[in-house]
Formats: sequence, C-alpha cells, structure tokens
Amino acid sequence: MYRGTSTSAFVATPGQTSPHMQLTDDHKKDLEKLGEELKGKEEHTVAGEDEEDVNHGADDSEDAEDEDAEDENDYTELDVDIVCQFIKDAAREAEKTGDYISYATVIDIHCSDPSRYKHVDRVKILTSLLEVLRTNPKICEEIGWDLPALLLPYFNVEDFDFNDGLEGHPTFYPLIMLFSTLAEYGNPKELFLKTVETLSTLTCDRAPENDKLKFKQAESLRKFEVCKFHVLEELMSSCMKKIKTQYPSRFLASAASAILMFSARNAALFRHFPLIVGILARRVYVFIRDWGMDGDEPMDMSPDEQAKSAKILQSLSTYFFYSWFHRVAVRWSSNLFREIKHSIHELPRAERAKYDNPKSNGSAVYTIYNRWGTLALSLDLDPSQYFLPLIQEIQEDVQEATKGGLDDTLAGFSKSSLSDASPIAFVDYSMYDDASEIPLSQEGLLMLATQYMMENRDHSLNISLDQLVSLTLYLVHRSSPKEPLPFAITDLLLFWGWWTLKDMERPEVRQLDEAFYVKYLQFLVFISASSPLPEIRNIAYTLCGRLLYLQHESVSFAFIADTIADCPFENAQVAMVGILKRLMIPDEISDQLSKLRIPDVPTREGVEHQKASQTTIPTTPEHVDTIKSLCNAALEQENTHLVITWLNFLSTVKLDCGFAGDYAERVEKVIDEVEDENDRTLIRLALDVLAKTV
Repeated sequence: MYRGTSTSAFVATPGQTSPHMQLTDDHKKDLEKLGEELKGKEEHTVAGEDEEDVNHGADDSEDAEDEDAEDENDYTELDVDIVCQFIKDAAREAEKTGDYISYATVIDIHCSDPSRYKHVDRVKILTSLLEVLRTNPKICEEIGWDLPALLLPYFNVEDFDFNDGLEGHPTFYPLIMLFSTLAEYGNPKELFLKTVETLSTLTCDRAPENDKLKFKQAESLRKFEVCKFHVLEELMSSCMKKIKTQYPSRFLASAASAILMFSARNAALFRHFPLIVGILARRVYVFIRDWGMDGDEPMDMSPDEQAKSAKILQSLSTYFFYSWFHRVAVRWSSNLFREIKHSIHELPRAERAKYDNPKSNGSAVYTIYNRWGTLALSLDLDPSQYFLPLIQEIQEDVQEATKGGLDDTLAGFSKSSLSDASPIAFVDYSMYDDASEIPLSQEGLLMLATQYMMENRDHSLNISLDQLVSLTLYLVHRSSPKEPLPFAITDLLLFWGWWTLKDMERPEVRQLDEAFYVKYLQFLVFISASSPLPEIRNIAYTLCGRLLYLQHESVSFAFIADTIADCPFENAQVAMVGILKRLMIPDEISDQLSKLRIPDVPTREGVEHQKASQTTIPTTPEHVDTIKSLCNAALEQENTHLVITWLNFLSTVKLDCGFAGDYAERVEKVIDEVEDENDRTLIRLALDVLAKTV
C-alpha cells in the first residue's frame, strides 16, 4: 500500500479536488479493495424498543446535528484558508531555522481537532499538510512520528455511506496519501515505535445507547476502526521492513504485542459484526504470512532469531484467532450432526459440504477459519502433531485439580492453578528471551484443530470419553463466569462430543467415573437449556439423550430425576421428562435410537446380549414412586409447562392408572387458575388424551 509512491503521483488532473490528490494505481486498488470489503451490512434485528422511544431518539439526533452544525461553523472558509497558508508558511520557516519542534506544535494546534472544521475544510487542511510533507521530506522525517495519532480522528466521517466505496470520498484521498508519505519519508524507527504505541492504545468508540439506530451507527463506527487499523498496521509493517537490524524479532515482538493489545481492548465491541472482523483478520493474516520476507527473498537471520520469530508468529496467530473468533459459532457441531444423520460424515469434505448450513454469515466465517487453519499449518502448527499431547496435558491438569473430588460448579472445580491463566491474554513478547517460553493460546490451538478435523477427518486425532470430559471441564473452568460460554467453545465441545460418541458402545460409557459422567451431563443440560441458538440446544439435548441411553439404567434414572427436581431451567426439566418417556417405552426407544446405529452390546454383567427394547429404564416400584413424587411437586409448585409434560408422560407410559386418574382430577380443579389461555388449552388437550388411556 505504501510502496512505489512517486512525486508524479500528485500531478493535477481534471475534476480533482486538489492538485495533490491523484492516487497511484497501487493506492487506488488498495482503497478500492478495502472499500469493497467494507460494503454491505451485517444482519441484525433491533428489538425491545417501542416507537415512542425511536421517535424521541430521532428528535435527539436532529438536535445533535444542529449542535454539530453550529460547531462546524466555528471556523469560516476564510479562517481555514488562512490556517492552510499558515501551515505552509510555518513549514518554510521551520526549514530555514531547523526548529521542527515548533512546527510540530503548529500542526498540533491547528490539526488535532477535526470536529472544528466542516468536511470540505478538513480536506483543505489535510491537503495543505500533505503538500508540505511531500515537498519537504526533512519535515516529514523530523515530525512524522507525531502525526499517526493526530490523523486518525479524520477517518470518522458523519453520514458516510460505505457502499459508495472509499476511493470516491475526498477525505480518504489525503489521509491515505499522508500515511503513504510517512512510510516513504518518515524516520522508520521513530514512526514504528509511535505506531506501535498508537495501535496499542487505540480504543474503539462505543455505539450510542437507547437508540434504535444504534446497531447501524455501531456498524459504521466499527468500519471506521477497521480503516484506522488498516493504515496503522500498513505503516507499522512498512517501517519494520525498512529497519536494518540484527535482531528483527525485537521489532516483531513489539508489533505482535500491539496487535494483541488492540485485540484485548476492542474485540468485544465487534461481537455482532463477524464480517467486519473478517476484514481485520485478513490484515493480520497478511502481516503474519509476509513477515520475514525481504522482497521475494527471506530475511537473513541467525538461527536463534529465526526460532524466536517463528514462535512469536505462532503465538500471535493462536491468540488473535481466539480473541476475535471465540464469540462466533462456525457451526462445526451442527454440520457434523447433519452429516451423521445422513451417514456421510466419513466422506471427503467436498461431498460433505453439500449439507453445510447455507447461512451466508456462517459460510463467510467458515472460510476465514479455513484460511487461518492453512496459515497455522504454514507456521508448523500441525494438529496431527500438537493436538493429542495438548489433550493429554489438559487431562492431567484436570486430574490434578479434581483429585480431592468435584464441587458444585459447572466445571467441577473452582480453585486451582488453572485459574491463573486467562484464555484472552495480552502477551508482552519482549519479556521472553527464549523462544521455548513464548506461550500459545490453548483455546486457539483447539479451535484450529477442530477446523482441521472438520476438513480432514483425521482419525489419529480421536480422543477417549474421559479425555472429552476433561476437555469440557477445563474449557468451562477457563471461561469467564461473568459471561455466557463463548459460542465457538460450545460449538467445539459439542463437535468433539458427537465425534467421540457417535460409534461408542455401552461398556466404554459405563467405565467412566460416575461423578465425571454426571458432571458432563450437567454441562449438556446447561447448553440445551441456555444456548440462544436452537440448533445448538437440540444438538446438546440429543447428545445428552444418547449418553443416558448408553449408561446403566439406575444411573440414568437417578440423573433424570435429580434434574427434574432441582434444575433451575424449566425447559431442561421438560426435556428430561421427554427423555425419560423415551427410555421407558421399548417401541419408541427402539425407533428413535436405532437411527444412531447403536450395536448390541453386553449386559451389565457382560453375560449376554440384549436388544434395545430390553435395556430401557424399567417401571420398578422405586421408579414409579419417584415419578409420582415429581408429578406432585410440579403441580404443587404451579409449574404449568412441567405439569402438561407429565400429563403427556402419563398418557404414554403405563405406570398406575389410579394415580394417573387422580392426578388428572387434581389438575382439572386448578385449570382456571392458570393465567395463560394457551396453557389452559394445552392442559385440556392433555387431559382429554389421558382420559382415553386411563
């Protein structure tokens, strides 16, 4: 972007705003490419605000526009022309006296606050500064370090339509050329250090609150931040290539740390804009891919420098990937679930892709994941080499953390040495002298391995059930307790859950420690009840049902009963009654679970084989008493949806006709107390069905 610029690029052409506004072909292509990436809108529906609030917000916006108009008139056109001339005259004086510090002060006074100028006047200011720097390279060399942070606010253009492209807007012309001039004539070391500092401290503006247009405004703000990141990263990279040093890893360490600091500060603000995140990811992708090249040839580095630089790039790739994409569900689990359903999960990727989720955002994000996985392989991050050792390390850590037993938290343990490590971290690479000490993001590595497995189906990466449970507890423990479990982590865990359990038989499940088995089921219940994505809830619910089917009936029944009695999620309680019904009806369980291709396996004693219809939960007196107690509790607690579910259960599972009839009479007496009319209708329908079976 900043290479190959010549003075001839500023020759005036008809229709240009200024004789200094002609872009080179390279610059124009770069602007056009970035502009194309920023076109389009993210899909979003704003809900929860009424029309009155929206109209009020519109009035406020009009008032704000009036105030902005008043502010913009603080400087008249004559004032701006005088300022522009003063910028040029002061430059000539600085060139004569060599007092460049004073000139930097002049620029700071007149250019640091673009809000004082109208848009057309901002272009004049920027163009005047551009002319000075192009015609006085010494000034650019002396004060260039002070300009990147000063220029960034000019990217925020009110009411800018990104669909018109960047190359068509007059403000972006001089801005891009100014950064190009800094890269060409500025002091590379000073500019590099200042750019690193600016990128590290760059904090994105938050969107306005309580405004129905806030999503649209937030989207524009995020796109402006992408423009800022783009020019800073390009300037940083250009300067770094011009610095001659025996220790290039030191400059790489500073640049990589700046990128991660920007990520730590701002990634959360982009959570609703995966396509915009993709643009940022492509910038960092190119930065990592092209680092270490001097033109078409590799840089000349010592072996130690090569090793340290390579490890920094590996670390940056894993931390950046996790920081920006852990909130995005790329639909690994839903695609695998669909493939298992159609018995195509072992086919080549091209065949399996026909069944992928067609949603555009998911497809775009999946493409980014795939390209990042290819980048990781080029950095010698090969899942076939690192995945199983990482899983083994995680399993050992969890065993150490839980050697005293599991607690009541979702992860099963709350305090251990694992608590000190955050999956989203700012890494100061300058702290590490030895390449072997530089950390990699475990979550990032696991996400990359999952993407690799989605593409290649490498069976050498298969893990055991106890490793799956350890991985689940580990990642749940490391996630922030103040936020929902990240989409990508949930997606990852459900993918490996289905991949591990798709062909598993009962003996393997029953060998798992019961406490860990129950804890893993609790995780699945939590996801099936709390995930905002219906397909994820269904995948977790189905996996939970499969595990309950494969376990001893006594263990499965105890878990189901405890969940119905104590789970805080009503939808999970209802779901557990549904699973219990399936496990207690031989015909239905045979029809439902035979589709999962579960083979006949030894009985609990290991003496003989049983059919699926003979391995369901039996209607023992103890089980019947527990079910009656749960039915009564739902009625006493006025849990309407659970009562409806129990009525349907009693209509299907033959327990005790006397109890079923009595329960129906008690429910009928309280129908009128149910507030929701739809619920009353559902209760009457359930009672009618039950009356025909009692």
